Amino acid sequence: MKFNIIKIPRLASTNSYMQEQIKKKALQEGDVVRALFQDKGKGQGGNNWESEYGKNLLFSMILEPKTIDASQQFILTQLVSLALLEEIKEFLVSFNIDVKIKWPNDIYVDNKKIAGMLFQNSIKGNKIDYSIVGIGVNINQLKFLSSAPNPISIIHFTKKLTDIDMFLNKLLSKIGKEYDKVTIHQNKELLKERYVNSLFRFNSWHNYSDSEGIFYGKIIDIDEYGRLIVLKNTGKQKVYMHKEIGFDFS
Repeated sequence: MKFNIIKIPRLASTNSYMQEQIKKKALQEGDVVRALFQDKGKGQGGNNWESEYGKNLLFSMILEPKTIDASQQFILTQLVSLALLEEIKEFLVSFNIDVKIKWPNDIYVDNKKIAGMLFQNSIKGNKIDYSIVGIGVNINQLKFLSSAPNPISIIHFTKKLTDIDMFLNKLLSKIGKEYDKVTIHQNKELLKERYVNSLFRFNSWHNYSDSEGIFYGKIIDIDEYGRLIVLKNTGKQKVYMHKEIGFDFS
């Protein structure tokens, strides 16, 4: 898969910009819009993404995965998350730290968030017509001023500036390879296995919270829709949608 990068100095949101351009039929699969700054960068659940001008990687891209059923749209989350995980690992390989995917689509370094994604899928019938994938990666920002509880950047480890254009080009190459594996070769079971094994806190006991309160549990799997399967210390298994379970960091 080939990508076409469009760099724009300032946007309200790369995802919103792409939605507008798609309505005008001005963009197609593989187009990537990178902004140096977002006034209203979007995160999961309506949250904003904080970033200083030109310090971090902020972009959205269009995918048109015609071979993926709408019911399997979480496959996109898996493949993009794994590509981003591997890219960040490469930059932090010389440091003794854990880099994992915090379900469903954040990247954590130890207990701190370094990257996040937002997927906005358009469905036609039982197929995905297109997907806008927004990605933010903290790269060269040293200080964060928002109320976000645990942000961290690559520079906190490397102590030097990273070339953001190089980072983006390498990341897109990885995303393209993962995308082709799934859409061309249909290798979906291996993708899920890799994703689950890369999950933050996978197969270890920690405190969580849900509508019933705080509990002790262990992440053991995801189902075919990407929902998280957790084993409680009572022996009961429970399946969670996004925002139905909280991770306790205390």
